[in-house]
Parts: sequence; C-alpha cells; structure tokens
Amino acid sequence: MKTYSRFFILSGMSILALAIRIFSWYMDSTISRDSIYYIRMAELWHEYGSYSIMLKQFPGWEWIPFFMVWLMKLLVGFGMSGEAAGIILVITLGSLLPLIIYAIAQVVCNSREIAFGAALLGVVHPTLTEMSTEILRDTPYLFFAGLAVLFLLNAVKYQKWWQWFLGGVMVAIAIMIRYESAELLVLALGYLLIAPFFKWTGYRSICISLTCFFLAFIMTILLLFQLAEISPGKYGDQYNTRITNDYFEMFKRNLVDND
Repeated sequence: MKTYSRFFILSGMSILALAIRIFSWYMDSTISRDSIYYIRMAELWHEYGSYSIMLKQFPGWEWIPFFMVWLMKLLVGFGMSGEAAGIILVITLGSLLPLIIYAIAQVVCNSREIAFGAALLGVVHPTLTEMSTEILRDTPYLFFAGLAVLFLLNAVKYQKWWQWFLGGVMVAIAIMIRYESAELLVLALGYLLIAPFFKWTGYRSICISLTCFFLAFIMTILLLFQLAEISPGKYGDQYNTRITNDYFEMFKRNLVDND
C-alpha cells in the first residue's frame, strides 16, 4: 500500500473517531463527580495562578498528578470554561488514540492488515468512546502511555538511542497523569538490565540506551514541574509516598480477592 493511501485511511479513521465521540458526547453530556473535581481544579489553578493554593481548596488532596489539569488550565487561559477545556482535551486525544493503536500493532505484528483492524476497533470500541467523552485522566493516560509503549517497542526492535530518549519523555509525561505508568519505567529498566545477559544487545548499546532513557525521563519531569511552576522538592516526597501506599493497598486487595 502506498504511503498516501495509508495516510488517507488513517486520517479518515481519526475523523470518524472524532465524529463518533462528538456524537456520543452530544447524546449524553452528563458530567461525573470526578470530572467536576478536575474542571474546578483547572479553573481555580487559572484563577489563583498557583498549584498550592488550588490544592488548598480541596481538603484531603495533598497531591495529584498535575499534567492533565495543567493542560486544561492552559486551555482555560484562552477564555474557555473548564468543562469546554476538558471535553476538547479528552475528545481530541481519544480521536488520535486509534493512530497509536495502529502504530503499536504495526510494530508488534508487522502486518498492515492487522494494524488497520486494530485501529478500526479503537475507533468504534464502546469503552474507548465512552472514556473519550468523560473529563477524567483515563484517555490522556492511555494516549501518552500508548506513545511510551510505541517508542519503547521501537527502541527494543531497532536499538535507536533517540527512540529510548522519546520513550523516557513519554513515560515521564504518563506518570505525571497517572502513577500506574511507573510500571512502564520498571519494564524498561528490566529489559535494559537483562538484555546483555541474553545477548539481545551489547553492553555499549545498553549503556547508551540507559543514559538516553533516564536523562530524558529526569529532564522531562523537571521541565514539567518548571512549566507548571510547581516545586519538585515540596511535592516529590508526597507523590512517592502516594505511589507506594496505593500499590500496597492494591496488593492487599488482590491478596484478599485471591483468598
């Protein structure tokens, strides 16, 4: 298949995904309780110009991964409401998600037919459509975590340093949306540590890849804090504690369920 044909097909899928999601939102534009929190956070952050002051308006919220709220806050700065900013963000990212699904399937299966089929399922999948019309972190998380998976898969397959670099960038952004994305960090580190023992790649290549990945990861985290005007030292310990506590609670629930 020629490049321009693939471009038109994928563009058509994105337009169809956008139309489906707009129609779904038009048919049911009910805002959930959690969505109201994010909308209010974005509006208050814009109003006060401070993440710390905004959080004080929500007792019990010591920390929240801020990237999605920060993006909404930027859109609010253009004069739109928090609700409009949120719905534009999630519908846009949700409409582009099938393209990421296509790219991941192409890398894994090396088959355009399977990749197109996977992307089409992403376009019409009811759950993905529903998530793309709710102002929650799910759709931004899937979008950036999907990009992280895509770049990391390409990095493993082609051993290009810049793929590891982009993978580190996307993992950092995904973690700043949902802490569950830290699993991608563990998986990437696990591969880089065991690859030389199985002779999948050489030590020199691993050192370069490891350096690029973590340099990009750390730089992106610091840059996001800087852009959002948040002090990393003030909230970093709270975020690490929140991740540890939530994973411990998840482990206990799974242990009880298995019993």
